[in-house]
Amino acid sequence: MSPAAPPRWSVTAAIGASLVVASACSLVALWGSSWSGAEDAVTTALADHLSTEAGLVAEHLAPLPVDVLLALGPGHAGDAVSGELSRLLDASGLHDAALLSPDGQVLGSDGSFLAAAAESDLVAQAAAGERVAGTLYEGRDGQWYLSGYAPLPGKPGWVVAVEGSATLGAVDAFARRQALGSVLVLGVVGIVATGLAAWVARPLHRLERDLLAVRPGDPPDRLPLGGPREVWRVTSAARDLLGAIEERDAEVAEAHRQRLAELTRLAAEVAHELRNPLNAVKLSVGRLVTLDDAGRREQIAVRLREQVAELDAIAARLVDLTRPLSPEPEPVDLLALVRGLASETELRLDATGTEEPVHLDPSLAREILRNLMLNARQAGASGVTVTREGSVLQIEDDGPGIEDPGPLFDWFHTTRARGSGLGLPISRRMAEAMGGRLECVRGRPATFRWTLA
Repeated sequence: MSPAAPPRWSVTAAIGASLVVASACSLVALWGSSWSGAEDAVTTALADHLSTEAGLVAEHLAPLPVDVLLALGPGHAGDAVSGELSRLLDASGLHDAALLSPDGQVLGSDGSFLAAAAESDLVAQAAAGERVAGTLYEGRDGQWYLSGYAPLPGKPGWVVAVEGSATLGAVDAFARRQALGSVLVLGVVGIVATGLAAWVARPLHRLERDLLAVRPGDPPDRLPLGGPREVWRVTSAARDLLGAIEERDAEVAEAHRQRLAELTRLAAEVAHELRNPLNAVKLSVGRLVTLDDAGRREQIAVRLREQVAELDAIAARLVDLTRPLSPEPEPVDLLALVRGLASETELRLDATGTEEPVHLDPSLAREILRNLMLNARQAGASGVTVTREGSVLQIEDDGPGIEDPGPLFDWFHTTRARGSGLGLPISRRMAEAMGGRLECVRGRPATFRWTLA
């Protein structure tokens, strides 16, 4: 299975992109609020300006005898007022102006002023003596306008209406300048963000390089500590991991060395155990060839059979070392088993304790007890005392005892000239296979304890 491809994004790119996006969002929000605020400010200023202009126009029109002109007829009044308004429009830069009579007649502005019809409430306020301005509206030419209204001094009910352009060119120019500035700021932010991201990610890149350079067996200090707190912690964790791997490798190597030494010693002991009977066989065969006496030849043949039997026993016990043990437990009366083995080994027996059967493999249990009692017999004991208390069976003989019980369960360790040194290690292995433990608790008198479970 091929390794997964690394992600396309990097820490540097992520940090840089985050800074640029955050800056862009901030600039957009600032631009929107600035443009909205500028538009409101310009509109308010224009409304104040138009209401003031309406008042100035009203002051200029105040000397006109509007009541007399209106009495002469709308045509005469309109012409007179239009001429004066044209002069004022040219001087003030207003888009349009008109004079509104109390009965709603429009003098000037070609006889109509569209905004007045829509803003009748503002006209009423101006007729009551208040200067006011309306709201933005779109004219027939598609442009935006604003109207202002003021009372005509000395002429109750008469209102001067003026109209000014509201294209907000200043606001548009400001918005364009702000957009251009935002682009420039984003460019600068992008450059700064790239450099900052590279600086922030530099310890991570260094850590990545150091980790990739680590090889099996490298010491923990192969990774230098440094960088910000997070990188320092990751490096420290990696060093701890390298240290743990180094310790594990050392433990594995030590276990392998010990196992190899064990196998070497075991092979040497096996060779030693086999060499003695083999040498005896070799000598017997050599003598058998040279002897003419039939009686002597028969004696040597008997000895050969004994020596071959000894070799066969050693081989059988070596097979037991490798044979997997699969106990098949069933109820076993240990004291009854001990009584039978005491008769078989011709040992005097003193058995006391619990008679209740225990679940064990009968063949393995018999082999363990036989080994212990044969060892006692071969060591010179004439009797054994067996005591069972619950799950503990203790066997004590009356022989000379064991001088050093420490290596007693080592493979091939024996205190007898013709012993194989396999009986007790195999017995312990059998006891452990059944969930118990076999140990020598005292050397003199020799006392063994078999904890059943």
